[in-house]
Amino acid sequence: LQNETLFMDLHIDSLSAVAFMSNLSKRFSRYDVNLPGDFMFYHPTIGDMTDAILDAISSAKIKKSKPLAEESYQHEKH
Repeated sequence: LQNETLFMDLHIDSLSAVAFMSNLSKRFSRYDVNLPGDFMFYHPTIGDMTDAILDAISSAKIKKSKPLAEESYQHEKH
């Protein structure tokens, strides 16, 4: 499979897409990444989906680390 491969070219029907997205959502939930059921349709290639998931993981990590940095700053101010 290539990054440019369309999921539709893999003959994934709507039921398979829902099952696939459910499986991905479970796997990435530990990273606080929410993948909606229609995610595949907005990211129709393997590369598009990979990039979007990596961006979501990165964004989730930034959100998690930001409060800690702000908390440290608050302690330093006092």
